[in-house]
Amino acid sequence: IVDLAQRYTDTFPQAYREDFDAATALADIHRLEVLAPQDGLDLRFGLPVGAEPGQRRLKLYLAGQQITLSQVLPVLQQMDVEVVDERPYGVVRSDGVPCWIYDIGLLLDRALVHQLADQDVDDVQRRFCEAFAAAWRGACEIDHLNALVLRAGLNWQQAAVLRSYVHYLQQMRSPYSQHYVGEVLVTHSDIAAALIALFEVRFDPVLDAVSRDNRQEAFASRLAIMIDEVAGLDADRILRSLLALVRATSRTNYYVRDSSDGVGVSRPYLVFKLDPKAVPRLPEPRPEFCSYSAGVSAGGSQAPVVKSWRRASSLSSPHLFAVSR
Repeated sequence: IVDLAQRYTDTFPQAYREDFDAATALADIHRLEVLAPQDGLDLRFGLPVGAEPGQRRLKLYLAGQQITLSQVLPVLQQMDVEVVDERPYGVVRSDGVPCWIYDIGLLLDRALVHQLADQDVDDVQRRFCEAFAAAWRGACEIDHLNALVLRAGLNWQQAAVLRSYVHYLQQMRSPYSQHYVGEVLVTHSDIAAALIALFEVRFDPVLDAVSRDNRQEAFASRLAIMIDEVAGLDADRILRSLLALVRATSRTNYYVRDSSDGVGVSRPYLVFKLDPKAVPRLPEPRPEFCSYSAGVSAGGSQAPVVKSWRRASSLSSPHLFAVSR
């Protein structure tokens, strides 16, 4: 450890040495050392020492690439955090790879601070960092639904499920824009979380049929009561449409993993098989069933693909379903 620290003694810029103590520097060195030499990325998100309510700091560790604040701002703004300051530090790693540490000050509004009070701190930090990394690397779309990571306690994959349903609403010629539907979900983040809970209990491969049926009926009933309490006709219609889409979904590849042990990497796209007869306000003519695939394009936006069939499917498993895009 001492040897490693000595190699970085003259590498850290003067500004860094003035801003951070030796213990922080050592922790940062360890993060820099394990970064991939090209496009390496690591993050740390949390409470600074002596923080006022709502204050947080995000550290980005990058190898082989330098960025500007204008590149980071859209990702963070869509996650519903305000950027208040940024301190960049250039460092040359012990193997000669150029690295950068970006220490970014964030501010959370009072409502968000209150929402986070009941969430596990470590879980919040992990979800936030994973969501930022997914958006940064183009694994998910950069839009306001990413705010559900903090506001609803979702991870970025769960937010992607809701985004896929929002895109499907657009395919249905919904009068509401994607942005507006996203705002409704963020405003009613408790309902967004409940929609995901219903979706997951419908397709969780661990549950037996009886447990699944009982739990999903309880979840759906609770959701209907929650939506009854929503003020505003537009929001009511949007949330009921999303609930109907979740209930109309019969199969998905959400739980499919690319490994034999079932704990590998999830697919880079989501696929849903829906029963069109159970979808309100779906334009005629309605097919026998519809397969909806949503993945992220090279440009970072979610690209939906809809396939419809009039004949019955030969697929069997209710939770392992995928079609090729």
